[in-house]
Amino acid sequence: MNNRRRAGFTLLEIMVVVVIIGLIATLVIAQVMGQSDKARIRMTKALMTSVSQQIGIFKLDHGRYPESLDDLITAPSYVKPEKYPQEGYLKEYPLDGWDAKLIYRRGSGTGKPYELISYGADGQQGGEGPDADIVE
Repeated sequence: MNNRRRAGFTLLEIMVVVVIIGLIATLVIAQVMGQSDKARIRMTKALMTSVSQQIGIFKLDHGRYPESLDDLITAPSYVKPEKYPQEGYLKEYPLDGWDAKLIYRRGSGTGKPYELISYGADGQQGGEGPDADIVE
């Protein structure tokens, strides 16, 4: 009889551990990926709120809404230069969570004086989930 004890793991034990690690990694990656999209959506909504506030300040200062978001960065010809802040209302053109420019539409027929739009992750109008449009 052989009383020596075997050291090490069998191939079956190693395979079970590898499968378990793979399943855990898949679950973790799925959770992290979903959170990334949610974070981008939240960031875009917060950015749109901030830009809307600057549009409101522009309206208070000049009695009208800007023609484009560029008017919040550099003084347009239709405003009095002395009433325009030296640093502008925005430092640069606002980009959504997917690094695409926000879309600004005046008098879009929705009853609002303007709309700010992000086309979401796919950069195209429409979509669902992270691809859905974000409108303020």
